[in-house]
Amino acid sequence: MSLEDGQFSVVQQGVTTRLSRSIAQATDQAGFKVMLNNTETAPTNGNVLVGTGANVELVNQSTINGGANGNIDLNVVFSNEAMTYMDKRLPTVKVQDDVQYDRYIFTGSVRNGFAQLRPGFIKAVASLNGIGANASLTCSLNDFAIAVAKLRDASAPADSSGFYYAAVTPGCELSLAGELAGFGTLNTSTIGSLSDIGNRVLLESIISEGLGIRWVRSNNLVENVTNTI
Repeated sequence: MSLEDGQFSVVQQGVTTRLSRSIAQATDQAGFKVMLNNTETAPTNGNVLVGTGANVELVNQSTINGGANGNIDLNVVFSNEAMTYMDKRLPTVKVQDDVQYDRYIFTGSVRNGFAQLRPGFIKAVASLNGIGANASLTCSLNDFAIAVAKLRDASAPADSSGFYYAAVTPGCELSLAGELAGFGTLNTSTIGSLSDIGNRVLLESIISEGLGIRWVRSNNLVENVTNTI
């Protein structure tokens, strides 16, 4: 962008906002990959997540999609003591003057990263890739309950309020909301029709208390992974 196109402070704020978002997103994407296998390379197939070595356990690998092959997204349930984070260098910005196009190019970078401390304190829950996938064949609250039970069985520490954390994709969140309200293809709810606000309140209160999970939606999880049963 050219500094002549606006006041310097406006340009500065715009550049800072865009770079900070990009750095945060790149950090989250790398962190969720590390969470699954302690590398910044996504697993090539869901069937490698068997809970040995650095590979975490995928609790519903054999039942997702009705036990058939298909592409999945990998949601995670974890203890707050499962991972560690470190930065070697704070975010820095380099500026390049592009004379040909009368603009400045800003490049932000950071030296940081995550590492597994206890892979047994992390469980993966698969959901079908995409929005509006067949709700009867994708993730369910029971899958997350199993993940929590396995974490408790491994003596994974919860937070000060007794909760673990779950990061889910928008598609998985839709499936869970469908299970609560009984819309879509699942139609198994005994709760009845709820508004979107009611769904969220229910998920964050009664369901969270029952399962022991705090929910976070993220677009930075590992998605569209092959799953060979």
